[in-house]
Amino acid sequence: MCNWGGHSTLKAMLNSLKETQANEISYGFYNLMSAQDYPIRRNQEFYDFLLAHQKNSFIFYESEESGWWKMAIQRYQHYHLTDFNFFGSYFLERMMNKVLPIRKFPMALKLYGGRKASWWTLNHESANYLSNFFDHESKLDKFLKFCWGTDEFVIPTILLNSPFKEQMINDNLRYIHFPEGKANPRILEMEDLTLMKDSNMFFARKFDMPMSEEVLRRIDEQME
Repeated sequence: MCNWGGHSTLKAMLNSLKETQANEISYGFYNLMSAQDYPIRRNQEFYDFLLAHQKNSFIFYESEESGWWKMAIQRYQHYHLTDFNFFGSYFLERMMNKVLPIRKFPMALKLYGGRKASWWTLNHESANYLSNFFDHESKLDKFLKFCWGTDEFVIPTILLNSPFKEQMINDNLRYIHFPEGKANPRILEMEDLTLMKDSNMFFARKFDMPMSEEVLRRIDEQME
């Protein structure tokens, strides 16, 4: 089970990646999508783009100096019991953060992340590095169990500190609109169609029914 904001979300992503890599097919790229994502350009366009960028991977990130990190730093400095579903967990969480010292990230890594960093397109080499990373870093995995929103900072941190750093392009190829001051992206409707198309992105999120039914139909019509 995945809990929103829990480390379980990141674990589900990594487990899915490992499972995909375990079959007999060798893929050039791995593209993470949720049920609220949708392609906004033709498959052939995406294929041609990846063919021209076989040495690159695409993920959104911000450095530790960004404004996003001013709020996000508490995701690992504080204890979070998001994945621990028992009576009194919120009370225990408050007490732990009141009496225990601030947590320090257990590895000497420059941290990267951002509110659009959960969604990515990774080439074969980067994906292999990522899926094998925690096989040798069990200490970090244990630390992350008590963090919040790890899906928005752990993967870019791993990859931007890896031998594949120079291959990373700071662009996740997705149109995502966060209204000013809002923690969640806007649910996309017809009024967003022009901005989506003008963005030249290959995917967009978030869509939700029935609000997005008309715009999804129009996207399909334009790609016929």
